[in-house]
Amino acid sequence: MSDYINYKYSEDSMQVETLIKFAEYFGEERYYFCNEYHRFLDSVDAGKLLRELRSEHNMTQREFAAYLEISHFRYKSYEEGRCKVSRELFDTLKSKVNLKL
Repeated sequence: MSDYINYKYSEDSMQVETLIKFAEYFGEERYYFCNEYHRFLDSVDAGKLLRELRSEHNMTQREFAAYLEISHFRYKSYEEGRCKVSRELFDTLKSKVNLKL
């Protein structure tokens, strides 16, 4: 806990599960210590969301990856759920596809 309090972790690298446990311990609501990226990671099936967004844009994986300015390999790992969505991709989704939470 002291590492989190003393800023030894960047906000984006903090573990959602740990932040939720802190909130439970202190009797706060579930996402009290979380930012919108943390909430996204905990509450959204990112692979499913990416497939839906790609379908709405009528693009292949390769085309959608290029649109999001990431490699096809990286995009595929996100869509297949092998990798958690990075903060950078989360921010890109918010700006390019008007992601609403």
